[in-house]
Amino acid sequence: MSTTKVDFRRAFDAVIQSDDFREGAQYYDDYRDRYERVFRNVEEILGGRAGRILDVGGGQYAVLARRLLRGVEADVADIEIQYTKVLAENGVGFVAIDLSSEPLRTAKPYDLVVLSEVIEHVPKPPHLVFRNLAEALVPGGHLLVTTPNLYRLRNLVRLATGRPVFDYFRVPTPDAPLGHFVEYALDQIVWQLGEAGFEIAQAGLVQLSHGGSSTFARISRTLLAPVFAIRPQFRDNILVVARKPA
Repeated sequence: MSTTKVDFRRAFDAVIQSDDFREGAQYYDDYRDRYERVFRNVEEILGGRAGRILDVGGGQYAVLARRLLRGVEADVADIEIQYTKVLAENGVGFVAIDLSSEPLRTAKPYDLVVLSEVIEHVPKPPHLVFRNLAEALVPGGHLLVTTPNLYRLRNLVRLATGRPVFDYFRVPTPDAPLGHFVEYALDQIVWQLGEAGFEIAQAGLVQLSHGGSSTFARISRTLLAPVFAIRPQFRDNILVVARKPA
């Protein structure tokens, strides 16, 4: 049986909005719907199995999986090391890694690796990152990738008005990880996954959130919902589920 909206909200409020993660409680309140939609994909991929997942990034999906999915084991891999207290409190393991320069080594492979809103921060060709993560998967295991859509309406408006679209490109450090120095189109992500040896199980442009960090952003996304329905190419996010060949 899938997690109810009430159970998800309770778990999200209890652990994700605890201010123990990097972005802070307000950010998670603004983007709660995005986290719920991605979590639903995690739940669907696992299909009720007591599997093992690796959450590459802040660890929110690992914590939610431990709280809401029975029998799931979860670990986190991230360049930042100062936000691990909440992970340990929820029985989630942690490994510090810079995906741009280090191989990922795991004692036991995973059924699912989650790479949500991360690849746009990694200064390395994505197929090399995906190939690295494939080594951590069991045969037939899945990689769930979400990342901003290069052609989202926000980027097009910024380009048209001469405003910055991306952050500065530099070397990331644990104290100062990179912002979005690059974003990708759907066909690029699909190609990169294929180059890394994955089979594509699901791929599309999605609107994971109607929230935002400002009132203007939230109102704009709500008003633009009909446009996103008609013109998928303007949606904010790419979501791809890829499978490691059995």
